[in-house]
Amino acid sequence: MTETARLISSDSASGDMFGLSVAVSGNMVMVGAPQSRISSNPKPPAAYLFIRPGNKWKTMMETENIIAPDAPAKNFFGRSVTISGNMVVVESLGNDKRSSEPGNSLSLCLNIPPIANAVSIRP
Repeated sequence: MTETARLISSDSASGDMFGLSVAVSGNMVMVGAPQSRISSNPKPPAAYLFIRPGNKWKTMMETENIIAPDAPAKNFFGRSVTISGNMVVVESLGNDKRSSEPGNSLSLCLNIPPIANAVSIRP
């Protein structure tokens, strides 16, 4: 097997767990980074959407960086991702820093490009 491309997040840092979760559908790849950071400063965890340009993959930065609007830095948003057609779901472990809180997921309808209509789904 030969590497054909690298998918790179524009704000990656050591320990952000970029690639912990990956989902592929057609010409799109969603990658979770549940411990994203900018330098040493925590920022909300993220998921990254890559859309294949043309007929072949090439080394590229993400098309969209998805951050939950209400996600604290340590809720592991992006620990699980799924994509099907124009629907993306990104899951978190908890909705705040208290581990007793249930997790939630962010459901997005894609209008390629860009992403629109974010809906937070909570249990």
